[in-house]
Amino acid sequence: MKLFLQYVTKEQADSLIEQNVQAFGDFCWVDFENEKQLDSVTKEELARLLYMSHMKEPLDSFKIDSLINEYAYLCHDDGIWNNTYLCDISQYKSVLNYKVSQALKKSGKENMDGNIVNELFEMCTDGLLIDLQEVQTDEIGIYIYSMASAHWMIWKMP
Repeated sequence: MKLFLQYVTKEQADSLIEQNVQAFGDFCWVDFENEKQLDSVTKEELARLLYMSHMKEPLDSFKIDSLINEYAYLCHDDGIWNNTYLCDISQYKSVLNYKVSQALKKSGKENMDGNIVNELFEMCTDGLLIDLQEVQTDEIGIYIYSMASAHWMIWKMP
């Protein structure tokens, strides 16, 4: 089935990484192993992909059987917010650790306690907003908003 969607192959991925994806506007993707899988996508799966990219959430599951995907990344308007779905919890924690660590490095703090990643992950189950733009350099903190408790807190590095 012809999808009429843009996609990037493994060979093109490095080039995409070098581009300013924030300039793309809405940016949504799911992974796949090879281009032949794209020919196997059913009409129903295409409808689910289109729904995900439009609504920035899966209709039922982010998994597309024909693509055998492990991820879905649904970003709105130049990265104002995004929803990220991963199958493997350890990969999810790794991404969370990487993003928070990168933000802290910019403020001069190198080390992050592994327990913090586990605590943040537990908070993610109900929804979590982490403000990585406003890292406090004097206090070494990150603003975190838990959707479950509906309150802001600042996490300070020891």
